[in-house]
Amino acid sequence: MAQSFIHSLGMFLSGQGLEETDERGRKLVDTDFLVLLNPHHEDVEFTLPAIRTGSRWIAWMDTSREEGLRPAGTHDALTNYPLQARSMVVLMERHVNGKKEESKEESNEAPS
Repeated sequence: MAQSFIHSLGMFLSGQGLEETDERGRKLVDTDFLVLLNPHHEDVEFTLPAIRTGSRWIAWMDTSREEGLRPAGTHDALTNYPLQARSMVVLMERHVNGKKEESKEESNEAPS
């Protein structure tokens, strides 16, 4: 009998799903995040979701990297993220309206 178990876990945190409003009654929205966990002893290729057309993901934190620093660059939706063994990654969604844009988040600089 084959054992079945989960090698990794992904959790989507929707910034659009907030039910709070500001002092003027306007709905609050935030950036969407994706948290990936790999407790397995082998690396896992995790396919990044396409929440919106043209969405890309920035690795905000990756525990497999020195001091948890994020790698430079972005990852297109529906491509694989190399989730390293025994690591956790927090990705932040960036929607680019059909054009490639470089921002502080996409570089390896810390936001100000």
